[in-house]
Amino acid sequence: MGGNRVETLRFHYRPVHKNREASLSFHLSRREKLDIFEAFYTADNQASVKAL
Repeated sequence: MGGNRVETLRFHYRPVHKNREASLSFHLSRREKLDIFEAFYTADNQASVKAL
């Protein structure tokens, strides 16, 4: 495809609430899933969505 035809978009998980960050596990609680979902709407991640 060539180097000029591929662009990398990054999404970052930064806990919205510092005391409720999700664990690094295959099993996530409802609260952890909600925090990850909320992190999707941070400015950085929304910029990646817009670029997509």
